[in-house]
Amino acid sequence: MSKYGNMRESNGFSKYLLEETLTEHDASMDHPFMKSVYERTFTPEAYVKYLASQLTIFQTMENLVQEQIKKDPKNPINDLFDPELNRTEAIREDMNFYKDIGWGMSEESGKSVMMYVALLREDTANSVECLLIHHLLQYLGILSGGQYLSQMISKRLDADNIAHENGKGVKLYKFPSLKASQMSKRVQAYMDKVDQLQLKSSHASLVECAKAIYQLILDNFEECHAVQASKLAAKPVEKETKKETGEDNDMKLTLEELKQYDGKKNKRIIFSIRKVLYDVTAGEAFYGPEGGYHMFAGHDCTKCLGSMNLGVDNLNDLSYEPTGKELETLKGWEEKLGAKYPKCGVLIGGTASGTSKSSTSSGKDQKAACPLSGATEGSCPFSAGSKDKEEQKECPWPFILLHDPARGLSAKYFLHNTAAAVMIVGCLIGSYFAAK
Repeated sequence: MSKYGNMRESNGFSKYLLEETLTEHDASMDHPFMKSVYERTFTPEAYVKYLASQLTIFQTMENLVQEQIKKDPKNPINDLFDPELNRTEAIREDMNFYKDIGWGMSEESGKSVMMYVALLREDTANSVECLLIHHLLQYLGILSGGQYLSQMISKRLDADNIAHENGKGVKLYKFPSLKASQMSKRVQAYMDKVDQLQLKSSHASLVECAKAIYQLILDNFEECHAVQASKLAAKPVEKETKKETGEDNDMKLTLEELKQYDGKKNKRIIFSIRKVLYDVTAGEAFYGPEGGYHMFAGHDCTKCLGSMNLGVDNLNDLSYEPTGKELETLKGWEEKLGAKYPKCGVLIGGTASGTSKSSTSSGKDQKAACPLSGATEGSCPFSAGSKDKEEQKECPWPFILLHDPARGLSAKYFLHNTAAAVMIVGCLIGSYFAAK
């Protein structure tokens, strides 16, 4: 599922648009019809009806895009045009597949779809930039959230013992040149292109266009869900709850140690937001090696989520301090992820930033140097006497107070700090009476 978020308008129109329509976007993702797909409880009739609606919408939109490009090759929609994004033929293949396996063929377009087509034509006639908004919302939805839908539909076909090799039945969500793990980069590249456009329409008018689109998307979901509502009511669905892993949920990891929990080196998948660790192993479809958001696995993704910029340079930026709407968006992410995945500890260490930038530019990870020894990797020379390998990676007390004060004052060193405080107070009292 894609969860768009917040970015100041000055940093790019696409982020501004997605932030201003975040409520509408979340409403569409939380609609009962979409939830039936996530839970794999949807009925064949409802899903085929949905596919038919997508065929009408994408076919109309893609024809209008071609017409606009022929009319004026310099219009902004041409800068976003990519023939691989076109979905019309892929949807036709899916519909033929479902017809062949007996799920039926929906020929009838609902009222909401007809209204959407009318809006598409009206928006295009008024301003090609409104057509651009349709283009942006529809394709970003497929590139991001569509990858999860693809997995859920495939699992439903597997459960029904329906053969679907070579992506049959989910062609709508497949792009031949892109792996699922590359989708986030493609989304960011698309948004970057939008941000480079010189738009003539007011941003407020384009936001209103997007909100009208979302309303018709919701209306379409309502029509599709109406086809299956009575059947689903007879099948009570177990409410989704956080899946506890049974693993250590009081972890203290450095950025370097966090990298091990990426679903490859370690099957457990963990990332952090504002130094809180989240065990997202249950969300492997999103964050696993084949997931669209695998880039988050094993990293701190605070800045990526707060700014909704998926550039790898925004990973592991512990110096990022969100304010205003970015802080609100980040809190929203924390609430949603905290409700779905267990928190499993805290990220420890300094305020190093730019870790990912170093790794992408030079292929080497930038490590914080110890201010006492200058060491950037391996064991701390001041901990050489410790038999505990984990403790050897960290400066011992009291040196850690210089290297990492927050860690040095943590509960781990409570007795050390208490004893030191008692000694200091004792010395001060002794000095006071000696002076008399």
